[in-house]
Amino acid sequence: MNRELLNKIDNSITSILWISVTEFHNTQNYFEEFNYLMSGILEKKQENLTGLYQTDSFNRPLSIALIKKDTNQSALAAAESSLAIINKESNSKVLIVHENIEDNLKTKFEKKYKGCEFLEFSPTKEDSND
Repeated sequence: MNRELLNKIDNSITSILWISVTEFHNTQNYFEEFNYLMSGILEKKQENLTGLYQTDSFNRPLSIALIKKDTNQSALAAAESSLAIINKESNSKVLIVHENIEDNLKTKFEKKYKGCEFLEFSPTKEDSND
């Protein structure tokens, strides 16, 4: 399991946006971590592994949105329907997880969704800064 990712998900995180340009599957990076957080719900899904999932983590509600971004759309556009639901919660703290799919995602999301606080986890970017 990716401990760096799991350490970012503390009791202040209310939602996670897992954005990918490929179909979601059980051998993909982060699947094991998110399946663990969702108490095994993801591994029970055989097909169409996308959408918004909700569970409790640290005795608080946690939403995880699996968002497949098409090549001709922005991450903001791909996440819009999930964020419409997530953004209804006040003081949302959202972790954006991706593998370097788009630059400045945190800034772009903060500019559009002013009611939420965004954090970003992208190991490709972090590894390149070493």
